Amino acid sequence: MRTRLTVLALVMVFAGVSLVHAQGIKYGVGAGLNVFTGDAAKAINMTDPGSGGFGFTAEPAIGVKAKFSLPLMPLSIAAHLNYTMMSSSAEALGNKLEIETNMLTVGLGGEFSLIPGPLSPYLAADLLYNSNGKREAKLNDQLLYEEDGESRFGLGIGVGVTFSLLPMIDLDVSAKYNFNNVFGKEDDEIDVNTIMIQAFVLF
Repeated sequence: MRTRLTVLALVMVFAGVSLVHAQGIKYGVGAGLNVFTGDAAKAINMTDPGSGGFGFTAEPAIGVKAKFSLPLMPLSIAAHLNYTMMSSSAEALGNKLEIETNMLTVGLGGEFSLIPGPLSPYLAADLLYNSNGKREAKLNDQLLYEEDGESRFGLGIGVGVTFSLLPMIDLDVSAKYNFNNVFGKEDDEIDVNTIMIQAFVLF
């Protein structure tokens, strides 16, 4: 079911890209860091690995982005897909605990340009769909426990700037604070908030 929801979300976000593939649309690839804050960034509890934080810090992320500029308006519709690889480890009394998982994020939102021109800062807001992968914990390289992933909706806000490097190429750099599990979160579920820092090359 989670796989079907992920595929459906991808189709919904990027279907519009094919329909409006004309002047005013740019798309490209990028990479960056997803910096975890709050509960998810807290240290792993070695005595009870299933509780507390996961010890995630600045985790690498790769992605794609499409941006459609609305005619005669300082507003663009932006869609992005990001894949974050997450891992952490902790050691105590000669034992090593490792946790690995991943997160697929699909975002759709708007970017409001503050100043037009070759160097254009903007404000951004996104609706997010996050599909979390299976989480594995290993103690001394032996599987300790395994949890199925889940899907959550969230919100993101941030700032960015677009540089026009060449007539057909832009560099898009942004920093966004993402509330990744705002909707659908269970009562005992920890907050998974991140600061997403990325750079995209758009064509």
